[in-house]
Amino acid sequence: MTDDFDSQLVSALRTLEREPSDDGRGAVARRVRRRRARGVAGAAVVALVVGIGIGAVVANDDDAPRQVVVGPSGAAGPAAPPISAAATGVLTWPTTVAPGDNFSAVLRNPLSTPNTSCFVALSLERWDGDAWGQARELMPDGVDPNLAGPGADCKPDLILPGAFIGERKFTVPDDVPPGDYRVVERGTEGEGRLTILGPNQDAASVPLPTGRHSVDLAPGGGLDPEPTVRVTLDRVALLDDDRLAISWHSSCNVPGSRVDFDYAADRVTARLVVGGFTVIDCVGEPDLWSTVVDLPAPLWGRPLDVTAGNDTQRARRVEVTPLRTYVLPETAPGSAPVPVLATSIFRQRITPESIRVQMYGGYCIGVAQTAVYADDDGTIFVQPHVVVPNNVACSPAPWQTFVLPVQAPPGGRLFGPTSFW
Repeated sequence: MTDDFDSQLVSALRTLEREPSDDGRGAVARRVRRRRARGVAGAAVVALVVGIGIGAVVANDDDAPRQVVVGPSGAAGPAAPPISAAATGVLTWPTTVAPGDNFSAVLRNPLSTPNTSCFVALSLERWDGDAWGQARELMPDGVDPNLAGPGADCKPDLILPGAFIGERKFTVPDDVPPGDYRVVERGTEGEGRLTILGPNQDAASVPLPTGRHSVDLAPGGGLDPEPTVRVTLDRVALLDDDRLAISWHSSCNVPGSRVDFDYAADRVTARLVVGGFTVIDCVGEPDLWSTVVDLPAPLWGRPLDVTAGNDTQRARRVEVTPLRTYVLPETAPGSAPVPVLATSIFRQRITPESIRVQMYGGYCIGVAQTAVYADDDGTIFVQPHVVVPNNVACSPAPWQTFVLPVQAPPGGRLFGPTSFW
């Protein structure tokens, strides 16, 4: 996502509020508890964050929307120093809440390089005119505070630049004084701004932010933008409110070209656009492709519909646990990071020690942040990412094969295509 998108998102989130909706985000508590009960071998990390410089997006989930009263009786205390859109790690939705309000949080990566995080706790700090103070720790509703300690059961998740993970539900303490606050992800010090109202002020619901965003699926180019082939959806799933999994039937030479996301006031629609490349024939080849992409902006409780051709399906939300994340090595100081691009999967196969994956892309692509997730039913989702050196056009090639060193859970089955090649 571009800096312009980040700036627009910050602006929208600072001026708009959402209709109240839980939409299952309180399930983070169930997810964490289940992981602990199953005895999953989590990384020996603080259950807060293992990344660096990642911020959070905060969203209101209030059961009683309030009307903002504009006038001399505004929030008490001096105004806090501003923070730029590019540097903002905490975006509030809304920017104004009251003691006792529920809100949700998504963790965003404002860096230019990928990062990983677990994201559990936040802290709330009030501006006193000279410094931030009166810090209050906030844990997600329903989560055991002991899970925030060292050695807690946490598997870090991958966050690409500009992307985010999850929605966590929090409650503003009843006894905090009114004023300007910052919300801080305490493990990374990513921050943003939040205003807490006094007893005589209210905040009202306003429309959710809308707009169109696209995710490219054609690394290196080389796709015919208008292939003459029928496309039908196979399955779709919403992974933890932050990733979309799609599988579709087309032809062996018709991968995804891009996914267009239309954010409307009442729903979000993701439209899969396919593209074709030249092959001699597709006899005996599979006709199923899949991909997993990061959502370009939070849903904030809205349902997600997916369309391809004349097919439309509602994305069902599932909770997933990361099985594998991979982060690119650090680049030399002053050098530009290598672009990390999404793509489509043509074949997948589980082996005893790995998952073999064939992804669309030219001969010059290399494997990058391909990640693997699993839900509680044993479905395995592979999120494919590749790198194209210097973002150059690649020589024509239908796909490249990569081996992901991850051990699938017993009985695990792949989302999307499978083929024993």
